Amino acid sequence: MVGERVYKVVVTVKDIKGECKFGYKVGDKIEIEQNPEGYNFVPIIKGRICPEAFENIYRNAFCMLFGGKIPWSLDDERTIAQTVCPDPRNLVTFELRQIGKK
Repeated sequence: MVGERVYKVVVTVKDIKGECKFGYKVGDKIEIEQNPEGYNFVPIIKGRICPEAFENIYRNAFCMLFGGKIPWSLDDERTIAQTVCPDPRNLVTFELRQIGKK
């Protein structure tokens, strides 16, 4: 990975409609990073993550970890995206932000 750009994705709880059964609060953060051991399909996750929400987060986060851009991003650089948990009665909105690092 010498010379390659390395990314991480910071996931932030932006909104909750109802009551999150996992216990998330607005402002909670999760960091997802590339695995330094080279196990690209097994990222490092820092923070508590709901398994149900992770199914929706992972698709976009995995793309963003390796420099990919989400077409429906919220910014012109395509580094910020949103996704939601699958619970329609207690909807949690997550912001995913691609952060470049060396």
